[in-house]
Amino acid sequence: MITGYAIAILQNPNHSPEEDKFATSILIAITTGVIGFVTGRTVIVK
Repeated sequence: MITGYAIAILQNPNHSPEEDKFATSILIAITTGVIGFVTGRTVIVK
């Protein structure tokens, strides 16, 4: 849900630099979280 919000901000041609930074930081946080989750699961399984 918050990912869609971040993507919507980035796709909006009128978004401000502040919104741009906010959306980018959300996407980075989500990506980091997913990578961490997958890595953690892999380590636990092995």
